[in-house]
Amino acid sequence: MLGDRLKLYRVKKKLSQESVANILNVSRQTISKYENNINEPDLKTLEKLANIYNVDLSLLLKEEEHQRVSIFHLGITIFSLLFLFILIYLMPSIIPAHYNIYGEVTRYGSKYEFLLFIIPILIFFGIDTLIAFLVSDKEAMKISRIILIIVQIIFIVMYSYFSFISMKEINYVKLFVGFNASLFLTISILVNPKFTKQNKILGFRTSLTLNNLKAWNDINMFLMISSTILGLLMYILTLLLPNNVVYFVLILPFIEMIIVYIKYYFYQKKVNL
Repeated sequence: MLGDRLKLYRVKKKLSQESVANILNVSRQTISKYENNINEPDLKTLEKLANIYNVDLSLLLKEEEHQRVSIFHLGITIFSLLFLFILIYLMPSIIPAHYNIYGEVTRYGSKYEFLLFIIPILIFFGIDTLIAFLVSDKEAMKISRIILIIVQIIFIVMYSYFSFISMKEINYVKLFVGFNASLFLTISILVNPKFTKQNKILGFRTSLTLNNLKAWNDINMFLMISSTILGLLMYILTLLLPNNVVYFVLILPFIEMIIVYIKYYFYQKKVNL
């Protein structure tokens, strides 16, 4: 983790926490919190620390770069798989499996042939992960990631289109709820603090969690566990419930918000004691 690397390079330079704190004009406790992964320094502070320890900034950020680079694609991959299963569930048992150049059906097959789409979905994610660890050029990594994401989105549109034309009647109610259930479950998994570091976009974001790494990890781990449980429940109920009541599962994300805010309220009180 970042704090471990900060401590490693400080010790290598034979500097005390007090001396580093004096250079940065902060308290020794601040340096201690950085090294114990309680708080994280901002980018400007990291640049100063890199200069003090005479190391390249990329060495301090190396682990975080690898974690961040595939997080968005991980989300797309999870969503692709979840939504694919929803579409397969809604299809009739026998579907058009092949078309000629004139758009005429030349072969019918089982809807479970759509499970083959799992292979390219996982391949896309595997390529992105390899690029994250093998390519050091940030610009090349950014371009390749954008290309992969565009291809993945096109792929989602493609298999969605083929699934729609295979349905005699499209169940728009379950399709809408299933889309939201897939999205909610995807986000629930991604807020795991092991995947997502402190940021202002994804996760439970308050002044406390954004400024205290332990609070960020504790609250977002609770959020991940509770929302994943409710997300799985929402996903399963979407498949099982009839159309006239399936809309009610859309209240589960709001129930989750109430649960995590209650957790945060008591956590904040405990921290302030």
